[in-house]
Amino acid sequence: MPIQMLEDKSKGIRIYFFLSFVESLLAFIWLLLIPGESGFSISRLGMLGFLAFFAISFLILIIKSRTYRYWSETILQKLIELPARFWWGLVLNISLGLLISAFILLQWFYISTDEYLSSYLVRLNPLLVFGVIFCAQTLLYGFFCARLRDTSQGFLLTVFGFVSALPGLFVIEYFWADQKFPQYFVFERYASAYDFIMPIALFISALYAQVLFYYLRARLKFRLSGMWFAAITLTIIGILFYNSAIHHARKVNTDPSHSDQQVYINLAKKVHRSGFSYTGERNQTPLYPFIQAIFYQPEMDDMEFFATGKQVNIVLSLVLLLGLFFVFRLYFSLHQSVNLTLVAAFSLFIFKSPYFAVENLYYFLSFLAYFGMTLMLISPSIRKGILTGLALGLAYYAKASVLPALALFCVIFLFKEIWRIAFLKHGWNSSTRNWISFGMLILAFLGVLFPYIQESKNRYGQYFYNQNSTFFIWYDDFFAARTDSDLYGYGHGWPDLPQDEIPSLSKYLREHTLMDIVDRFAYGFGVQLHYASNTYNGIHFPMIYLIIIILVGIQNVGFVWGKIVDYKFLLAFVLLFLMAYITLFSWYEPIAGGPRFLYGLFVPFAYSIYVVRKEFEKEIDLSLKLISTNTFYKSIDIIIFSLLIGNYYVVLTRLMPSGYFGS
Repeated sequence: MPIQMLEDKSKGIRIYFFLSFVESLLAFIWLLLIPGESGFSISRLGMLGFLAFFAISFLILIIKSRTYRYWSETILQKLIELPARFWWGLVLNISLGLLISAFILLQWFYISTDEYLSSYLVRLNPLLVFGVIFCAQTLLYGFFCARLRDTSQGFLLTVFGFVSALPGLFVIEYFWADQKFPQYFVFERYASAYDFIMPIALFISALYAQVLFYYLRARLKFRLSGMWFAAITLTIIGILFYNSAIHHARKVNTDPSHSDQQVYINLAKKVHRSGFSYTGERNQTPLYPFIQAIFYQPEMDDMEFFATGKQVNIVLSLVLLLGLFFVFRLYFSLHQSVNLTLVAAFSLFIFKSPYFAVENLYYFLSFLAYFGMTLMLISPSIRKGILTGLALGLAYYAKASVLPALALFCVIFLFKEIWRIAFLKHGWNSSTRNWISFGMLILAFLGVLFPYIQESKNRYGQYFYNQNSTFFIWYDDFFAARTDSDLYGYGHGWPDLPQDEIPSLSKYLREHTLMDIVDRFAYGFGVQLHYASNTYNGIHFPMIYLIIIILVGIQNVGFVWGKIVDYKFLLAFVLLFLMAYITLFSWYEPIAGGPRFLYGLFVPFAYSIYVVRKEFEKEIDLSLKLISTNTFYKSIDIIIFSLLIGNYYVVLTRLMPSGYFGS
């Protein structure tokens, strides 16, 4: 680089450092002088620490660059030789900071009450003013670099300055309008602009940060750990998840009589009062009431326990999501695992968390059982058999709905082993380990459930007695089922009725025509289709991968057919699993409706789509002219993550504050 250009660049950097120091120092003094009612809060101390760090850092850079000329020239020469390392690293860190700040601001805007928000407006102004000026200053320095023909830095900083300044300018405008026009509710006046701009700003910020992150990993000599990126992302989203769900629990879900919540409240109270020996009347299973009973106190009334239970369920949902993430990491890359966890969080778990209800616990445990059963069909082992049996048993304790999946698995597994012996000539000896692992699965399942099913046998005459699957499923509507349950005591023992009057398949067939059955299925299927096409979130992220899989599969029919032949039993299990449950839900729709049943298939479905996508990524070369196959799939992951971040705005501001998701 010419000497004159080096000197110009040296002056530009020193001016940049000096202005940044002055701005951060003035913002620090401004924030320090704002009066407080009871000293400095933790949040203000954090803001002061942030500004002090900036001011001290730039002061050190100024002193070094002016006092030690050799140091200054050495640094400048290194910046010239390695411009990407310095500037891409700077932009990556500030972009991540911008993303974090945008989430925090969204939380203050739409979650906090007006009183809570107003206390932060004055204290946040110095930070916002400094942030916007710093971004604008960085933008100007980008133009300066571009003028010196350093086009890569110029373009990078120009884009960064525009993207990072946009949300900050809107935030300041929001505060300014609130102060100038206090008689108006500013959000109502600017809601349409925020609804349009904020998702785009979040999408661009997330897209930008990911591209920079992968650029650094690919181009620089040092490697950045993706786990830090994932940990920061999941932590921030977890905080917002919690606050959004708490707000929904306090403002929307205020009546425990809706969606079986009062039923679970009563069950948990009975469990606690019985010393954790009460296991219910075989309508609801006991795991969830046992968990909630831990947090019950005798002095609580129903509404106090209701509030506590909703908070417990929110924390439990976050723990379950973290568990899903670690399960996904067993098979997927870090980026894919984060994406799939966020899909589960945004599309399902956040909506069910602010309720005193078992759904999220069952969704998690039933997925673990599904995950284990699919692995057993691929490569059985004793360890997998035991763990899968435990997962199935715990899922049954959450909801008895897991039994059809176990029955289907047993049929497919046994047929698979018989097929291997009869047609592949493996022989009985070669299948010994498979049979043992299957036996261990059944033993683990029965071992976990034994105390419960033994009690069912003693009280009701059946090991797997359940009011829903034994009696209610053969009624035409819920009210008739509930009336007969109260009249004949389905929850207290076997009903004292003549055998031909007890609800059963044979009784139903005697009293209904073929058209009655067809109409019931047709109605149920139509309702399930409506639920599937109108998810809580409204964006079907797994469908993006499904469309890609179909398009790629059409171009690679031979590969797809080979995989179908190799994994025919696994494929049969997955398809029959989905079809069987949809059929059962369709039949049961007149008795108990709502999307909560069908949405239990969401995580297994999304996981299965991701598995197929991973197989395609490993073995199919798309032969794209512009980018490699690996880059293509990585780009899809980047775009989906960015869509998820932008879509969180929709969940946070439109769905959670007013929608009801109890059933």
